[in-house]
Amino acid sequence: MPLAEYNTQRRRLAMALAPRQQKYRLHRYPVTTIQALVEQHTELLTVLESQALKYQLDS
Repeated sequence: MPLAEYNTQRRRLAMALAPRQQKYRLHRYPVTTIQALVEQHTELLTVLESQALKYQLDS
């Protein structure tokens, strides 16, 4: 099997298993899982706000 195809299949498998892993983590480690989700959300908001500001300045 070519390496590129293998990597593609591994990525697809990881994406398919992500919801199950998230439920497991939320059940087993609720506090740390929620903290991680809040941090991810905050980082995403920061990136989106900086892009929106850059877009406004460019316009």
